[in-house]
Amino acid sequence: MKVANDGALECIGKDGILFRFEKDNYDRHCAKHLYLYNKSSLSKIESTLVDPDTITKGPSRDIKKRGKVRKIWDKRTYYKIIGHGRGGMIYVCKVPLFVSSEKVYIIKTALLSWTPSIWYVNQNETVEWERKGH
Repeated sequence: MKVANDGALECIGKDGILFRFEKDNYDRHCAKHLYLYNKSSLSKIESTLVDPDTITKGPSRDIKKRGKVRKIWDKRTYYKIIGHGRGGMIYVCKVPLFVSSEKVYIIKTALLSWTPSIWYVNQNETVEWERKGH
């Protein structure tokens, strides 16, 4: 991932989509997930965004915050299986993001974790795209 002039991390995915991990959000999530500082982890995140195994779409909804109703952006989550373990466990990179515009997606966070293969995808989301044979 490249560092933009404003400090955000960016990469270009398929169909020319720009993925942005805003600097303040990235710094805040690095404090929670130290592996995000690692260049290897950033490479896995970029690989997930550029060549995902599965893309899900979360429900859009209105939320009420401080007495005001606002629309939640369309949520997408990109998944990529990075490794396989014993007992049906898989190592997954999961990148939830919000669609800011047709060609700009804002990364919410990124998670690298071992999970049972049956819980690979969030069951509350709809599979929008999946790699064939997967």
